[in-house]
Amino acid sequence: FLLARTELTVAQWARLAGETANPLDPQLPMTGIDWHTADEVLQRWGMTLPTEAQWEYACRAGSDTPWCHGADVAAVD
Repeated sequence: FLLARTELTVAQWARLAGETANPLDPQLPMTGIDWHTADEVLQRWGMTLPTEAQWEYACRAGSDTPWCHGADVAAVD
């Protein structure tokens, strides 16, 4: 799977969804999209939202520890 390094911008969303970008700052992260709309638009382009497992794997950045913060069980709390 592929996960972008940065948030989806207003301009990128406009291109994907076929909408007009916000003229104030198209480089801001896109907000206010519900899951169903995002999923529908991404599927048109052969993409999907990441699963929880994919997101967790990407957040760990190659770490093989049991938790995102490391192997220290005391830090889980």
